[in-house]
Amino acid sequence: QKPTKNFISYDKIESNNKFMARTIYKEKETKMAEVNMDEAVDNAVIELEREQRLSMDMSSSIIDKSVFVDEIENGVRVRVLFIVEENIAEKDPQE
Repeated sequence: QKPTKNFISYDKIESNNKFMARTIYKEKETKMAEVNMDEAVDNAVIELEREQRLSMDMSSSIIDKSVFVDEIENGVRVRVLFIVEENIAEKDPQE
């Protein structure tokens, strides 16, 4: 049986237990947040730095970062350049 869903965008929630499987469709709600440009840029830089640190080796460190902000028609584009220091030299085999 095909589900009847009258939503443009929706979340599909599946719940399975031993006796019965259910699928629930809920409509997604879109809300516009009123934040100023400086807050949006700061939040984006913090999130990008956190993601970058997760993908980096533990021995490497971020030395500097450059933030480039471009205003586009429906928002802001934030580009961040990270300068990362990493020890890529091999250890001496005699040690």
